[in-house]
Amino acid sequence: ATAWFGSDPAMAWDSAGNAYAAYMLISQSSTASAAAIVVAESTDSGGSWSALGIVVDNISSTTLMDDKELMAIDTTSGQAYSHANRIYVTWDENNVERVAYSDGGTTWTTVVVDSAGGDIGGELAIGADGTVYEAWNRYSQTGGSAAGTGDILMFSKSTDGGATWTTPAQLVQENLASFGTNNTPPAQDKRGINAFPAMAVDTNPDSLYFGTIYIVYCDFPSGVYTGDDLNTYLIKSTDGG
Repeated sequence: ATAWFGSDPAMAWDSAGNAYAAYMLISQSSTASAAAIVVAESTDSGGSWSALGIVVDNISSTTLMDDKELMAIDTTSGQAYSHANRIYVTWDENNVERVAYSDGGTTWTTVVVDSAGGDIGGELAIGADGTVYEAWNRYSQTGGSAAGTGDILMFSKSTDGGATWTTPAQLVQENLASFGTNNTPPAQDKRGINAFPAMAVDTNPDSLYFGTIYIVYCDFPSGVYTGDDLNTYLIKSTDGG
């Protein structure tokens, strides 16, 4: 490496209020980048931190790149699919979406969620019954010219603590291509923008919308494939996805 740095920090809390941070350690040279993903824990409201575990370590590889990790923790207990305080981290390795899970954060089990490739930007959310939901993008590098050439918003879920996942479902065919030719509007014309999803589940039992899954993402309006007319869209599911 000619440069070492950290990237993409993510945080979550367990049911006792302990804080966890997942982040990348990156080794970068002029010809390649490689990474490890690690987790640290704080039991004193962030006053001090200790190294907890290694999710994946490819920091010496010249062929594997692990990227864009996010995390969630199951704070449910005694529900149909609860795995109390289980930690989940999602990321892509060479654009194949993965989820690792751990009870305690020291040792990790990794599962491939989508083997089709082209995956990036995964997001996790935990339902009130312990179901683990994931949304991510299957990216396009040719968007901007016609319908069907942008990213695809993908979705899967696990009801056994991350061990197995449902067949990935295509939720939205987007016009925006996160790494294509139409992702640099004037307001963000250098690094560009992306269509990566953000997701949450209503876990309040007193809510009229208890159990509803919400996903937001960025895209062009229908029939528009370039320019600066980009919107934030919200979709929802009331039947577990």
